[in-house]
Amino acid sequence: MAMHLANAISYITDEEKTQKGSLVGSHNCNADSALQEMLETKRHYGKMDKRQGYHFIISFKKQEVRPETAMEITQKFVEKYFGDDFQCLYATHDNTDHVHSHILFNSVSWRTGKKYRYEKGDWAKEIQPIVNDLCKEYGLSIQDIEIGTKEKEPKKWDKTKQGIFRWNRQIRMDVEDSISFATGYGNFLKLMELKGYEIKQQSGQTFLKPMGEKCFIRLMDISAYYAKELIENQIAKVIPKETSRSENCTPRIIRYRKNYKKYLPPTSYQKDFFAKMYRTGQLKRKPYSQMSTPI
Repeated sequence: MAMHLANAISYITDEEKTQKGSLVGSHNCNADSALQEMLETKRHYGKMDKRQGYHFIISFKKQEVRPETAMEITQKFVEKYFGDDFQCLYATHDNTDHVHSHILFNSVSWRTGKKYRYEKGDWAKEIQPIVNDLCKEYGLSIQDIEIGTKEKEPKKWDKTKQGIFRWNRQIRMDVEDSISFATGYGNFLKLMELKGYEIKQQSGQTFLKPMGEKCFIRLMDISAYYAKELIENQIAKVIPKETSRSENCTPRIIRYRKNYKKYLPPTSYQKDFFAKMYRTGQLKRKPYSQMSTPI
């Protein structure tokens, strides 16, 4: 479970998405050591099991807000909503056609040791009013979301289902990004795991679970285009194919260019942590390859 927390942190702080880290912030912890501090809190209170963290996503209307302004709004939101209780890491991504912010926070309060609990109705009573006030403060469009009602365009925030953030939009973004860099379907699933998703295969279908959520989502329920065969076809189109030539032709060396992601080596803390997981049988051999940090 802690591996998914580490993967999610690596993903939301990706330098390619956050202007080389300038759009990354933290609350009640240090951004550079957020994972270590969150895990230390869990150890201190003896709560290393079950949910490790929660992940909120705030999506802004296309061309309505600058990344720096979105970052300010996100900072004010976490300060208001989490107060002195939960360690939080947040980042604004500007690598898509609409600016959006990720908020990742510890499931255990560093101050009280109590676990975060979301109750039905909390969105309308506690979260949405903060969102509305911040939108008004910055002159942005707002949209009241009532549980059990259908949203009308234009969408301002991700849809909610029983008050909990719906993941469809973010999953689509992550799937498309992973397809563009994958070398095969298995590699595509590995890239999704690096983004913090838990993956399982069942009855020929692929299911994934965003970190902090209880239920798996069938990938084809996000889009009919995400069937395994169709994803494999998309990957095949992305990977350049060497043109065929007859035996009589002079051999040529063809250099293909593709923007592969580079990966940072794991930190010393990550090495120590995953070595312990391997020794206790919780992780397979060579765990560090699972934890490379995309930049």
